[in-house]
Parts: sequence; structure tokens; C-alpha cells
Amino acid sequence: MKRALIVTLACAGSCSESPAPVPQPVAQTQTTRRPVAREELAKVMAELGAPVPPAEIPDELRERAQGLLETLAGTDAAMRRLARTELRDLGPAVAPLLAARLADDAAAPAQLEACAEALGEFDTPEAAEALLARIEAMRTRKDTAPWVRTQCAWRLGSGTQDWVVPRLILHLRYETDHETVAWIARTLAHFGNFAGLDGLYVIWRTGRTPEMRDLAAQTLGLLASEHGFPDSDALLRAWIEGDPEQRLHAPPLSLLHRREIWARIAGFSEWQLRGVDDARFTLARESREATPLLALALEDENRYVRIHAAQTLERLGRRALAAGPALMRALDDAEIAPQAAETLGAVGYREAESALSARLGPDQPIDLRTSAARALGKLALSSSLVALEPWTKDDVQLDLRVAASCARVRCSPADVPRPLLESLLRHMTSGQVDSAEPENALALWLAAQAQRDQERFGDAARRWTEVAGDDPPLRVGERAELLRGLFAPQR
Repeated sequence: MKRALIVTLACAGSCSESPAPVPQPVAQTQTTRRPVAREELAKVMAELGAPVPPAEIPDELRERAQGLLETLAGTDAAMRRLARTELRDLGPAVAPLLAARLADDAAAPAQLEACAEALGEFDTPEAAEALLARIEAMRTRKDTAPWVRTQCAWRLGSGTQDWVVPRLILHLRYETDHETVAWIARTLAHFGNFAGLDGLYVIWRTGRTPEMRDLAAQTLGLLASEHGFPDSDALLRAWIEGDPEQRLHAPPLSLLHRREIWARIAGFSEWQLRGVDDARFTLARESREATPLLALALEDENRYVRIHAAQTLERLGRRALAAGPALMRALDDAEIAPQAAETLGAVGYREAESALSARLGPDQPIDLRTSAARALGKLALSSSLVALEPWTKDDVQLDLRVAASCARVRCSPADVPRPLLESLLRHMTSGQVDSAEPENALALWLAAQAQRDQERFGDAARRWTEVAGDDPPLRVGERAELLRGLFAPQR
């Protein structure tokens, strides 16, 4: 489970040979905008119909359910087992009563467990809401029984309520109980979402106890096996890279799931930044089925909806490849064009190479030119070299020069000119630009050299990888010093 290696492979892209692109003139188009997100949300809500309040529980049924709950609080094990079965058999009509008991911290453990089990069996939106609410309660009040959250996460994974996915993804941001994380990951996978893999890797590496680390490892192995992969690294790679071989099951979104997504996209227009940040976090971890909705939102009349949709598509990465045509159109939207360019690179839309090359020209805004250079680097096509190299010269504006230089390395790391490498090395520690771009580009160059000449570069590549830690400036400094030694004249 070489997590760092997987992420590097996913982000690095690959060099490809293709005909040199012919830059096309940048055409400006007029678009009639509309409130896409609000209209699409309204359509979904209309199709769902007005919410129906839960029916009043008949007195006889209520008394029966309450009696069974009291039996569950007793000491007779045989009677408790029978009561659990009968409670499930009462059906969804008693869901409000069980939801209230599940939320009661003073309830007996056997009652809480039975309520979670029955609500999971009911498999209705109302029952799923009760399970979700119990999981999320720890974010607003102290929860002394995390095992109940685990039970609820488990039971959600036995039904068909896929609309719980966005809320479970967001909850992973706050969940502190490792066993609950493991079960949320399994439930997400049940619905074709593998955003929980990251949390499992963290627990596997840093879990508080050997038992928790073993649980994470076992869950990773189980998910890989269930979905036809030899190991969890291969499963994670397929998820990150957008499942190019179509091995992951991505079921269509239910109407309720679409409502959850559109509600978050519509929320991009809000001023409350916490909500916007949570929405981006959530949607960026959705399956590829969310891509068409976000792509459509690129046409929204609200600038913030468009920009946050483009940012979310960027974070979805290769799972958002289908948004390529919509992002190409967004290159003509002056308000979000730089973000659209960066996103085209992140999703791997190769057909954008010519359009991105055209945006490098001096007639374009500098931020768009810089973003276009970065995007070409992410596409990593060797045919982009001819478009990039003029902008790596010393007389080019700094941000564009560094972006184009890094992109040039990514497009063909095996044959980078020495002056360009030395320039990037200087900028790793100059403080004039973000060190991450030069650092990542030089890492690719060093890996390519080591693959070609292990005897000369293999030791340096190994030492580069070993330089890590929680202090980025220290890491960057040590790696820069390593390359300076490598570039120094040999005596």
C-alpha cells in the first residue's frame, strides 16, 4: 500500500507522442446565462414532489413498539433477541419512534443497537435520515458512545439510499472514531464511491492501536477483493485516475442524490464561506456521475457558482474527464477562463492542447497564460514543447516563465536543457514563487533520469524520496542541496 507512490503516479501524468498542435485563434463567444443550479434544483424538487410528513403512529402500534424497546432494556437474552426481530417486523411506520430513541443518549445499548438495525432494514429516506443524524450529532455535542455511530454507518451500507453519500463524505472530515471511519468507507464503496480509501490509509499508517491499524488494512483488502482488484493500491489508483478501464461500478444517481448535489452547487453562490468550502470538499470526492451536473453549472449566471464548479471539477481530476467540452467553452468566459484552463489539465482532456497553446500568446491576460502553461504541463504531451519553450526564456514574466518551465519538464522530462533545470533549482528556494511547482517538476526529471541511468541517478532519486517530514521549508532546502551536489562539476 504505497500511498505516496500512487499519488505521485496519479498527479504526474505520462509523456505521449502526438502531432504538434496548430494553435487556433481565440474566438470569443456570447453566452446567454441562466440560474442553472437553482433551476435544476427546482426541477428535481418538483419531480420528487412536496415532502409528506410522517403519519401519526397508531396507538396500538406505538404501544407495541415501546413494549419491545423496554424488553430490549431487560436482562433476558432470549427475550431481547425476540424483541429485536419483532421490532424490525413492525415496519417503517415506527421509524419516528425508533429515531427518537436512537438519538437518546440515555437509552440502553441494546435499544440503540436494535433501533439502528431496524432503521437499516426499513431502507427508507426517513430511516436513513435518522441514522445519518445520529452519526452527525457528534459534530454539535459530545458523544460518549462512538460505537453507535459505527452501527449506524454499517446499517446505511445495507440499503439503497445513495443520497447519503455526500453527507457521509463530509462527515469523514470530522469523524474521530477509527472504526466508524472504516464502516463509512465500506458504506461509500457500497454506493460506488471510494472517497473513504484515504481515511483507511491514514488509519493503517497512524492508527492509535495495532487493532485499529489491522482493521484498516483488512478493510482495504476487503474492498479491493470485493471490487475485483489485486490490492488496495490498484483500487485507489483506478479511483484517482478516473477508472479508465471501467472496472469500478458507478451506479446512476438517484433523484434524491441529484437533489443533494444540486443543493450544494446552488450553495456555491452563498457568502458563507464555510458552507462553500464544505460543498467543494464533498463534491470533489463524488464519483464521476457528478461530473455532468458540475459541467452544466459552468453555464450558471452566478460567477461564484461557475468558478466553484470549475474548481470542484479540477479536484475531481480524471473522474471529471467528461467535462472537457464544457470546460473548453468556459475558456471564453473571462471571469473563470484561468480556472477552466487549469481544470482542463487536471481532468486530462487532451483535445484541449491546441486551445491551451493559443492561450499562451502575448495577447492574452497573464493569469490565463500562466494557467494555460500549467494545464499543458498536466496534460504532459511531448507535442506541447514547441508551444511552451518560447515562454521559458529569462525575459518572460516570472510566474509564466516558471509555469512554462515546469510544464516543459513534465512534457518531456528525459531531455530538459541544463540551464532550465538550474533555473528551476534556483526557484525552489528563491521565495519569489511557490516552491511546489519547481520541486514537483524536478522530482519528475530526477525519476526519469534514474529510470534511464540507475547507476548515475539512482542513489540521488532514492535520497530525494527519503527526504520528507512535516517541515516543508526544511524538506525543500534539503532536496535543493541534493540537486546542487548532483549538478556540481565532478572532480
